[in-house]
Amino acid sequence: MESLRKVADGLAGLSLEWPAAFSPGHRVVVALSGGMDSVVLLDVLQRHQEARGFRLEALHVNHQIQADAGVWVEFCRQLCAARNIPFHCEAVTVIPAPGESLEAVARRQRYRVFSRQTATWVALAHHQDDQAETLLLQLLRGAGLPGLQAMPDQRELTPGGAQLWRPLLAYDRGALRRYAQQCQLTWVEDPSNDDTEFARNFLRHRVGPLLEEKFPGWRQTLARSARHVAQAQRLLGQQAEADYRLCGQDGLLDVESVLALGADRASQLLRWWMKFRGAQPCSERQLREWLRQGSAQPDRHPALCWGSWTLVRNQGRWDIIARALKPWEPFILGAWPQGRDILLPQGVGRLVQVVGLGQGIRCNALVGSEVILRPRQGGERLRLRAGGPSRSLRNLFQESAWPLWQRETVPLIYIDGILAAVPGLGVAEHFTAEKDSPGILLDWQIPLGKSQRIH
Repeated sequence: MESLRKVADGLAGLSLEWPAAFSPGHRVVVALSGGMDSVVLLDVLQRHQEARGFRLEALHVNHQIQADAGVWVEFCRQLCAARNIPFHCEAVTVIPAPGESLEAVARRQRYRVFSRQTATWVALAHHQDDQAETLLLQLLRGAGLPGLQAMPDQRELTPGGAQLWRPLLAYDRGALRRYAQQCQLTWVEDPSNDDTEFARNFLRHRVGPLLEEKFPGWRQTLARSARHVAQAQRLLGQQAEADYRLCGQDGLLDVESVLALGADRASQLLRWWMKFRGAQPCSERQLREWLRQGSAQPDRHPALCWGSWTLVRNQGRWDIIARALKPWEPFILGAWPQGRDILLPQGVGRLVQVVGLGQGIRCNALVGSEVILRPRQGGERLRLRAGGPSRSLRNLFQESAWPLWQRETVPLIYIDGILAAVPGLGVAEHFTAEKDSPGILLDWQIPLGKSQRIH
């Protein structure tokens, strides 16, 4: 029993780094996968719970990828029940977009769950080996400074919300295993962790032992290098934020101002801006292409796509939008949803209804009619005023300087099989509300972009 206490104290008490802001009464949620690392973390924190006066809970994120995912959920549930620790599980769906890896999407979904927690701290079981392996992987992938920086021991998950905390970064995997064995802990093994077809497992099982022979302190050395990189990245991030105050407004970037910074500062600002806007990183080649197309003629609307995002240039400004990964299917509205938003499929956005007089679609044209929303197919025409010509949407888009990316996804409103309206262009004269009569204006709210309203 004495030896158990010593190993527990050596890992969990004498040298564990507690955040300066940690206080009694705080709520700590442990991200519990069921593996050895997270079980050790749960045990370590529970030993300190009474002395520190915090509330301890456990969260399991079920990615629904492995065949034994349900077994892991039940193991975590029973483990917490035996320890009288509150437990909850959240299932996520992991569907990679073209060009994305399964692991990257799973991580993003996992951190979204973490960000929704209302606890003071979300504790993760990353350790020194994870830090070193991550740095090696990123170096082999040719990552820039953001990918090479160390995992911080704590950071904000959401503004004013939970803090992410990694209490075990000072310890290597061997120390955690010795602790687990001497404390007689039980855990589940993920069989995929032994598959050296995965890059991280190859480094762990094949490269790590070789480094250990010649450089026994390689984990600590790489972790120190990662901290140096993190310091440099923080300085660059501060410079990028200052450049955004010069070049950005309302989430958009002034293209001319960005290009005037020079290639290096402009690239750094674009990387910072993507993260600021919530978009996934793009490649160095794509960044160079962005800067090259930034100097295109003013009447051009270049758009560059990566993953599920699109960078667009319109009226001298850059914007980032989430885009549909494939053309969306037309759908029929039943009874017209009076006053309610209409959610469009596949991330195309939503239509928000606004009532006006003498503008928009005649209210009585929507009652009892078949209304279909569909994407543009090509060849559509619209007559915007009585006695005026029927014009092709292509010409109307060109005259209105519509960005190409909006032309592809704009929802067209058909009433009884006739094109009645296009957000941002207008309403066909036959369906336009008469003077002093009520009409419905449909405001197309585009994800992470500007809206287009039917006038």
